Amino acid sequence: MTDVYAAMPGSRFRVRHGEDGMTEGILKGVSVLGSGTALVFETDEGTLRYINSSSIEYMDLMESPCGEDGAADQGNAYYG
Repeated sequence: MTDVYAAMPGSRFRVRHGEDGMTEGILKGVSVLGSGTALVFETDEGTLRYINSSSIEYMDLMESPCGEDGAADQGNAYYG
């Protein structure tokens, strides 16, 4: 299989988290949040939102940072 799927910084996601939480924004990276790991998103309002990775139900990829072809440097992938 040659397809590689990764959450890349610069990608736009819609994230379902927590009870009724929904966030749309650009993935900036990962961070430590307490004893866990959080994904950091910049919302359209400019707010940096830290979402605990264990509370994420799903993530919809809205836009890739590399355009339509999906080609990206695999060395910059985040796996969590």
